[in-house]
Amino acid sequence: MTLVGLLGLGQLASGALPPGWAVDDGAAALFTGGHLTEAVTRTPAARLYRTEPDGRGGTTERALPCAALRSG
Repeated sequence: MTLVGLLGLGQLASGALPPGWAVDDGAAALFTGGHLTEAVTRTPAARLYRTEPDGRGGTTERALPCAALRSG
């Protein structure tokens, strides 16, 4: 379950929670100068999500591509 799922979609939809990022266990995001520059995962199912209000009283949660980490 993502952060939006834990806190409630209504919080994001109403503006009480600002747009942001949700990260599954096993994924990581690198931000440089406030901008997403890389997303990686150690498991195929782990994802990074961009969460935003949809402007109609709901929300969107968009999965972003993540590069697989290599061992070694």
